Amino acid sequence: IMYAGGVYEKYGIHTLVEGFRAIKNENIELDIYGPGDAVQYVKSSSLVDRRIRYCGVAPADEMLQLEQSASLLVITRPTDEEYTKYSFPSKIIEYMASGTPVLSTKLAGIPDEYRNHIFWFDEGSVSAVSSRLKEVIEKDDQELYEFGKAAQKFLLAEKSAQAIAAKLIKFLYS
Repeated sequence: IMYAGGVYEKYGIHTLVEGFRAIKNENIELDIYGPGDAVQYVKSSSLVDRRIRYCGVAPADEMLQLEQSASLLVITRPTDEEYTKYSFPSKIIEYMASGTPVLSTKLAGIPDEYRNHIFWFDEGSVSAVSSRLKEVIEKDDQELYEFGKAAQKFLLAEKSAQAIAAKLIKFLYS
């Protein structure tokens, strides 16, 4: 499982780490990349649970490879903040483009057309994060692979620069 982005308490990193720690499966790991005010918390957690690793900040050209090598990419932003009504994390696009399945909290700012291409946390509590992480990682590898590739295909067909330009041209001519 991989998280890449701002390692901030306000982005739910504590909830992700605690939810992960509640899973009693020694065969999974949580790799966390990025800067932020919760880096020390993640490092301390890695001393208690060897499955958690703080991996620092990786160059952008390496991130795609890292994301593609993960089994699951996660976003755990809280849903009860005012800004989330208007928030669409660009990380969703980056994650989906990798072809790796994405598990995210349901932010109000994420359009409905993405709903079938992302696995969702039902809520942002530690127990809900733990339960849903466990549920998703226990899916068949082929099912996860196909889900991630379908999301990537959707993104390229509907949200790429070429797709948006074609929609804009069609709109302008209509």
